[in-house]
Amino acid sequence: MSEAGWIIGSLPAGVLVIFSRAGPDEEIHPWGTAWRWSTLGFRSDAMTWRTRLLAVDVVVVVALAAGDSWLVDHGPCALPLAIIALIPAVTWGVAAPTPAWAWSVSALLLGVLLASVWVSRVYLSHGPAAPPIDWALPSATVSIVVCTLAMMISRSWRWNPVMALAALAVTAGCWGLLQRVYEGECCMSIPASDAAPATSALDIADAGHTECGQDGGLCDRVVAIRTTLTTAEVRKVLRSHGWSEDCRPVTGTLSNLGWYRYGSRCISIESRQPGTVKVSLLAKADWWSRLEREL
Repeated sequence: MSEAGWIIGSLPAGVLVIFSRAGPDEEIHPWGTAWRWSTLGFRSDAMTWRTRLLAVDVVVVVALAAGDSWLVDHGPCALPLAIIALIPAVTWGVAAPTPAWAWSVSALLLGVLLASVWVSRVYLSHGPAAPPIDWALPSATVSIVVCTLAMMISRSWRWNPVMALAALAVTAGCWGLLQRVYEGECCMSIPASDAAPATSALDIADAGHTECGQDGGLCDRVVAIRTTLTTAEVRKVLRSHGWSEDCRPVTGTLSNLGWYRYGSRCISIESRQPGTVKVSLLAKADWWSRLEREL
C-alpha cells in the first residue's frame, strides 16, 4: 500500500496546481473582495488551511483503501478508485471560500463516501462483496450534488472546480453505463476479501489472482489464509460474515435497486499444510447461472 499511498498523497499538490490558474497579479475572491494571489494561486494563509484539509482527505481515503483491501483486491485499479473517491473532497477543498465552509462540507463529503462503502460492503452484502461500481456510483452522484449545492449557497462558483465535477460525472456515468450494458459483470473480478473479510481477523498469506475463462462466464481465485484455525473453524468464521451457504448471490446497493445483477460466488475450503488454509472462490456471471438453470 505504500507505493499507492505515496501516489495518492501527491494528488493534492497536483490538483492545486491545475486549479490555480490565476496569475500573481490577478485579484479574485469567491465573495468579490479583491485580494492578491500567491503560492499556487492562493494567499499563504488560505494555502495553509487548504493544504491541511486536503491532507486529511487523502489520509481518510488511504485508510479506507487499506481497510477495504483495494490494492489486494483490485491491483492497479486501486489508484483510479482512489482518485474517483478523492475528486469531490479535493475539488471542494479548492473551491471553498472559508475554512468553516471547507471543513463542514468536506466532512459531509467524506461521510457520503464512507457511508456508500459501508452500505455496499457491509449492510447489504451477504458474503461475497459487490464490485466497486456498487459504492462508487452512488458516492460520486451524491457528492457531485453536494459540491454543486455548496458552491451555489456559499457563492463560491468557479469554473475549474465545476469542470472537475463534470469530468467525474462523465467518468462515473460511462463506467455505470458500461456495467449496465454488461449487466453488472463487466471486468468481473473476485475480491480476495471474500475469503478474509476485514473484520474477520483472518490473515491473507497469498491473495492469488482472478482467472477467467474465455467467455468470462466463470472466474476463480485461490486465496491462502495464514491461521492456526482448522478448516471447520475458518468455515464457521466465514459463516458469521455472511457465507451462510457455499454459494451466495452477490448483493449490494445497485443490485438491491434492480439496476445490476452481479451473479453469484461459491466458496470451498481445504487445508493443504499446517498453518495454512486454502480458500477457493468461484464466480458465476448472472447469464451463466441462467444458462445452467435452463440446461
